[in-house]
Amino acid sequence: MLLQKLKPTKFNSAPNIDLSKLLRASRQRWNAFPTLSETIPALPDDPEPSHPYLFLDDVTYTKLVQSSTRTGSLIHGKLAHAHMIKTDFQPCLFLLNNLLFMYCKCGDILTAQKLFDKMPNHNVISYNSLISGYSQMGLYDNVVHAFGEARMAGLKLDMFTYVGVLGVCSHTRDVQLGKQIHGLVIVSGFSGHGFLINSLICMYSNCSQIDQARLLFETSTGLDDVSWNSMIAGYVQLGVNEEVFKLLIKMHRSGLTLSAYTLGSVLKACCVKNLSQFGKMLHGYTVKVGLDLDVVVGTALLDMYAKTENLSDAIQIFKFIPYQNAITYNAMIAGFLQTESSSSKYAQEALNLFSKMQRQRMKPSKFTFSNILKACMGVDTFDVGKQIHAQIYKNNLQSDEFIGSALVDLYSYSGLIEDGLKCFNSTKRLDVVSWTSMIAGYVQNGQFENALSMFYQLLASGRKPDEFITSSVMGACADMAAARSGEQIQAYTLKSGFANFTSIKNSQISMYAKSGNIDAARMTFKETENPDVVEPIGKIAVNHHSEKLAVTFGIISLPRSAPVRVMKNLRVCCDCHTTMKLISNVEKREIILRDPIRFHHFRDVEKECKRQDSCISEKGLR
Repeated sequence: MLLQKLKPTKFNSAPNIDLSKLLRASRQRWNAFPTLSETIPALPDDPEPSHPYLFLDDVTYTKLVQSSTRTGSLIHGKLAHAHMIKTDFQPCLFLLNNLLFMYCKCGDILTAQKLFDKMPNHNVISYNSLISGYSQMGLYDNVVHAFGEARMAGLKLDMFTYVGVLGVCSHTRDVQLGKQIHGLVIVSGFSGHGFLINSLICMYSNCSQIDQARLLFETSTGLDDVSWNSMIAGYVQLGVNEEVFKLLIKMHRSGLTLSAYTLGSVLKACCVKNLSQFGKMLHGYTVKVGLDLDVVVGTALLDMYAKTENLSDAIQIFKFIPYQNAITYNAMIAGFLQTESSSSKYAQEALNLFSKMQRQRMKPSKFTFSNILKACMGVDTFDVGKQIHAQIYKNNLQSDEFIGSALVDLYSYSGLIEDGLKCFNSTKRLDVVSWTSMIAGYVQNGQFENALSMFYQLLASGRKPDEFITSSVMGACADMAAARSGEQIQAYTLKSGFANFTSIKNSQISMYAKSGNIDAARMTFKETENPDVVEPIGKIAVNHHSEKLAVTFGIISLPRSAPVRVMKNLRVCCDCHTTMKLISNVEKREIILRDPIRFHHFRDVEKECKRQDSCISEKGLR
């Protein structure tokens, strides 16, 4: 018996502990244990145990806490901790570190912080656990603060401490702090360890310092296959595809095995049309070495074929992957929605795949929900979108920035801009995409003054808007005929350095034209380096959509031999699609109309442009 009226026995090895029996016996002796969600109670002054017959030692408690950590059972870990407090047990530093790691691993960072503050002593493992917990919760400022405290405490930091803070530098892209940590790594004598070299390569790559990452890669001696993979992933992330393939060939000639992760990274570089042939060669290699059925390689192949408009091949690969996971389903769902030939049929296929995913008890991620919300807009099923929103709330993901942006798009698309604003306000970490969705929603629903106000709020928050947001707001100024506000935003674009972007220039042209200043519009058009006709977000008026005016302006302004290119941030309705076919046929002009979903290419329309099913109805835009 584990609990008995005998003198406690010291265990030389860990006993086999039935946790459920222990908890059941404990509940029978006390009505309730104290919980730790609010605070950790102070230990009583009386050194005598509250019950003389119950006793566990450090080894037993450690095994209980480690078991809770492995299973992710926060409640079991809290019960074990409460048992220590109830019996007035004094845990050693090793056990306290295990408790701290358990709370961090289970996501209860507040209790972890309180436990850390009450610990009589700390060592480097204590700080490593706290740094890991902060990183897991995205509290990057706290990580840097804890790292500074550990240094001020005079502790000898190990590799895990440096890796933890380097991960923060990678996420925040703080290259200056990363260089300081690199210097400390060298001074501490850890610069030759491959574990730290890989973290440094990732940090420099994420901070767009690829030359510094390559220099570190070339001059280091403790390289392993992870180092090669990190360097390849860095080039892939920055789109330096030529170096990706050179490094892959060099790795192969060095006698290193091309793992599933290596091939998966390189296949990401092949997700463009001009590299699809190289991707097919890699596909053949994966078949030869027997990795084509690996879930990592299979998912990368699926993604590559979908992004290079070979959706049928992507579907076949998805069917043949034997052990599909949530990432595989996410890639296939995204593949249905990102192809240029996407239609309501493929959006419905994405919804069907999501239903199958749920039947197989797979837990959807934030990327799953984000894509499925786009599918709901593709099939114009707002009721399904509301059901997906309910599932998002059930999974406690409503505050995620990716999902928040998708929800704003959904409600704005359906004309429920107030509900979209509620979703925007419930998003904890607003990024540029979130602000773009909200501003675009206001413009799409004709609330131009609110769009302009939201843009000023974005500037006041200290965030830097990109050219797409600025173009959208200038479009709103055009629709309000507010040339003065538009000129102020134009001055901001000059200060920010993206005044020469084509989208900005075209919004400026539209603003001047709708304000009646044709001379200023013509002058801006002449100054534009790439005179494509780009239609800003929103409608010109309630009776017609602005792509018609944009195409008309292009026809009268561009040479007959030049194609008319129009970029639109809202989906093209069927009425506009039909109008473009007629204009192209009558004027004998090539028209390329791009919306957020696909390109519409009008040339020899009787033969080439018959996909009206790919357009949403006029009703869906209003």
